[in-house]
Amino acid sequence: MILIAVLGVMTLMIQGVESAGIPLSLSTDISTVRQTIVDTHNSYRRIANPTAQNMLKMMWNEDTAQNAGNWSATCSFTHSTSDQRTIPGFNCGENIYMATYPASWEEAIQAWYRSLYVHQDCYQYLYVCQYCTAGNNVNTITTPYKSGPTCGDCPGACDNGLCTNYCPYQDLYTGCSNFIAYCNIIPMIMDGCRGTCLCRNNQII
Repeated sequence: MILIAVLGVMTLMIQGVESAGIPLSLSTDISTVRQTIVDTHNSYRRIANPTAQNMLKMMWNEDTAQNAGNWSATCSFTHSTSDQRTIPGFNCGENIYMATYPASWEEAIQAWYRSLYVHQDCYQYLYVCQYCTAGNNVNTITTPYKSGPTCGDCPGACDNGLCTNYCPYQDLYTGCSNFIAYCNIIPMIMDGCRGTCLCRNNQII
């Protein structure tokens, strides 16, 4: 896996003050809020240093939003299990943020990008974002993207510094490029290397 996230999805749940309801400025039921969340993530992705030649543009995904919403409803400041953050064809990662006040989505996302740790205390607001494919892969943790000229891997599919030519499949194995000749011969290779086997038109896996 090259990237931290291909599809980004987020939701929010209020803990302990359900009668107050979710402020409209935070409700992911509102399309402008969803767009703000996606745009904020993408703005951070655009300023990666060193520059990225294969940084994918994030977009909203309803299946992942549902999973994130299910987890936020537990009001737990721990990560969900891996089987609770999957969508068809993808394993997903997750970020969690808690606050004692209705912090903006931009504030929560900024904390994630700065890797700020929030001590668990008496927090009322729980923010959960899930990202597909999952990041923090042990094999790519130090190089979550390919550094180089911006959009170098997607010259014909670049939107303001982010690639839009994503592969809709995920490689479950590392080193799949070494086995590409066996994609149509060994079923196990096709099952574990769907991204490499099925995305042959310069899509980013």
